[in-house]
Amino acid sequence: HQDKPFFPHDNDTMMAAIVHFDDAPLEKGCVRVVPGTHKSDLEHRSEGSWHLDPEVWKVEDALPIEAKAGDVLFFNYMTVHGSGVNTSSDSRTTLLI
Repeated sequence: HQDKPFFPHDNDTMMAAIVHFDDAPLEKGCVRVVPGTHKSDLEHRSEGSWHLDPEVWKVEDALPIEAKAGDVLFFNYMTVHGSGVNTSSDSRTTLLI
């Protein structure tokens, strides 16, 4: 998804920051992004959901951004992003700002 539909702003200059309290490797479902999508205002599903079509925008096809505890990931709110499934027995705790 893109964050824009959740909190629209003028000029599309809003940023998001994800603070990692735990390590977030692939097996813990790290955040994934689609580079370059911050330049596109995409059409979202309208069936009560602000998400993109999951058949077109597959999380597993996005670029994984593994992180260590203490890392902060910054991105434009128009960047398509999502998280994989945490297949480990450990927590993946983050704070979205």
